[in-house]
Formats: sequence, C-alpha cells, structure tokens
Amino acid sequence: MKKSQQTCMPDEFCRLLPPGFNKLTCLSLYGAHLHPLALQSLAGLPLLRSLDLQGLKQLEDSPYVGPVLASFASLQHLDLSYTSLGDQTVDCLTYSRRLAKWEQDLGAALPPLMLSLFA
Repeated sequence: MKKSQQTCMPDEFCRLLPPGFNKLTCLSLYGAHLHPLALQSLAGLPLLRSLDLQGLKQLEDSPYVGPVLASFASLQHLDLSYTSLGDQTVDCLTYSRRLAKWEQDLGAALPPLMLSLFA
C-alpha cells in the first residue's frame, strides 16, 4: 500500500489538525483513508456547516460514528455517499436532531420516561 493510501489512525489525525480547527465551517474528507475512530477528533466542531465523507468506504454503522455525526449542531450538509453507513447511523442522526430540538424548545432535557417513549 502506498503511503498516501494508508489509513490515518486517530492519534495521527489529531496531530494533523491545525490550531484553530474548531473554527472550520466546511470540511471535505472525500476519498480519505481515515480510520473511523478519527472522526471523534472532529466531534463538537461548533461552526461546521458542511461535511463531505464521500467515498470513505471504511465508515460503517457503529456505536461511535452516528453520535459523532449527530454532535455537529450547525451541520446543514452531510455527504455520506459511497460509504458503508446505513440505517443505524441515519436513525442516530434523525433521532438525535429531533431530541436536541425538543430539548431546545423545552429549555431543558426531556425526562427519562419521555425519552423511552421516543426510542
């Protein structure tokens, strides 16, 4: 495998991020060879509005991918084409967004009993 095609692991990815990366509004990782755990390095980017993960075939449904993607509060565009992500990730994205909206409208977290009704 050529060096340019090696999978970038989480620690390596963190070192590649420049100072001030939390101000990113648009990020394309199109076709990158990125380890799925490296996505956690991007969690919580407050200003990220567009994220292109097209072609990251190594991304598949898992307990950590959906929540990381759902953490992007300002995200307006997400390209997941040609990945191995499926229903689990879509459910996490849509449910997490609805839950955040309800909590915002209520001004507080929903009680556990209410959460179980929407699960």
